[in-house]
Amino acid sequence: MSIEDMAVKFRDVLTTTERMPPAELLTYQRGLLIKLARHAAAHVPFYAQRLAPILSEGEGSLERWAEVPLLARADIQDSAEKLSARMLPPYCGAVHEGSTSGSTGRPIRYRHEDLHDVASAAQTDRMFGWWGLDGTKSLATFMSTYDESARAGAKKRWGWRIGVPDGIRYINELIVDIDKQIDWLKAVGPNYLFARGGAHITELALQAGKRGERLRFDRIISTGSAVGAQARRLARRVFRSEIADFYGASETGLIACQCRDCRMYHVCDETILVEVLREDGSCCQEGEAGRVVLTPLYGYAMPLIRYEIGDYATRGPQQSSCGRGLSSLAAIVGRYRNVFVFKDGRVIHPYANASRLGAYLSYRQIQLVQTDYDQVEIRYVPDDVSRAPDVAEIENLMRQMLDPGISVKLVSLDRFEPSPGGKFEETVSLVAGAGAAIQ
Repeated sequence: MSIEDMAVKFRDVLTTTERMPPAELLTYQRGLLIKLARHAAAHVPFYAQRLAPILSEGEGSLERWAEVPLLARADIQDSAEKLSARMLPPYCGAVHEGSTSGSTGRPIRYRHEDLHDVASAAQTDRMFGWWGLDGTKSLATFMSTYDESARAGAKKRWGWRIGVPDGIRYINELIVDIDKQIDWLKAVGPNYLFARGGAHITELALQAGKRGERLRFDRIISTGSAVGAQARRLARRVFRSEIADFYGASETGLIACQCRDCRMYHVCDETILVEVLREDGSCCQEGEAGRVVLTPLYGYAMPLIRYEIGDYATRGPQQSSCGRGLSSLAAIVGRYRNVFVFKDGRVIHPYANASRLGAYLSYRQIQLVQTDYDQVEIRYVPDDVSRAPDVAEIENLMRQMLDPGISVKLVSLDRFEPSPGGKFEETVSLVAGAGAAIQ
């Protein structure tokens, strides 16, 4: 049986498990977790002693799960060989090498097997189904390929939904200029747009609106960074489209996806354990924001057990109104480096409010950078250079948005350099406390 056939069968199973009662689904998940932990303790040197709290008694118990140490990015960088399994069950399939983009400043290399890829593909396709995406229609994707054919907008593939080989997928390099991206979208005329997060959608919409373009998409799929209210408003107004936001990472696979029915982000409970933790390590309750900690349940080649990925999220209800038994996140707040931290302990996810800042500052692109607890730089590429910034009003706006004691500095740039993964970060914090958890 091919990997695609296995993914189709797994997806069909997921349409049943998602309707399990939460308690039954939790039992299902715990069985997979204990199985992974026993494999890691026996065949992965890094975990030989690390999993003792849960495996010291008989077949294993998760009562002391919180005592298992968190896995940091630095652990993966420094101990890649010790994290690699010396032996795999035969059903895992072939093992592949991968690497992250390094957008956090700490790229990592990881190993993944066919079993893990099948699980993630099945989850992704289930969620495509939630949003009614037609695999025979065309999809335009921006991605960091560093491929000249992609940079020219000439790269394409067939079959972007599993089991549907006829849908065309157009591919363009994410790093190309935003105006060239819009020109390309006009030329290929896709039904669906796959964009790289809220900042990317906002840039596309603002520029398309400024140019008076009539780009329309049946749906916008987003991944890679948090999607805020502004991006959603602009998507509706400029592109006449709703955003289906997917939350995942290359080293873990799909983590959660926004539900079309209840609008929560349903966690892929059958294939990954997602914890949202307070600073003291205890579990967040509904409505609380905390650090995201992940355990992919089918990652046998390089188990990532209690992996602190570097994101904040807000915990949603255990039982959502749509009737699915999957746990949920109310919001994906973003990377540690994308949230602002203040001396009083507040953590907020700011955004460059284009509709308001645009009244006082003429810009083509903008970034908010927290340089100290009470200092923010507004870095921007000017649009109309003849229009002077209204510094007083900008300061007032930032104090309303962020903190009454904040000081503001404007920094004009010729252009922004893209991050290693081609992503643009609308907000960045350089405050030590905001990134202290990233090892």
